[in-house]
Amino acid sequence: MNVVDGWFHSSLHGGLAEILQDKNSLIFDLLKYESVRNLLEDHRLKRHDNHKLLFSLVMVEQWLRATRSDQVQLLQPSLP
Repeated sequence: MNVVDGWFHSSLHGGLAEILQDKNSLIFDLLKYESVRNLLEDHRLKRHDNHKLLFSLVMVEQWLRATRSDQVQLLQPSLP
């Protein structure tokens, strides 16, 4: 296991897993929750090495959140 794989695996017990298990995550407008949960579970149990896919999903979620945040800021009137 390389350093990035080790970091990702240890992070699955913290923030990364929380993002992928939060049913309110924006990514679930695009993907089925159960499918992502199965990817995560298979990775945790070392049935499959899904770290690249799971990391990509977390990055897409972060991008969606940033985009949503930018849209909300654009819709809010600026205060003088």
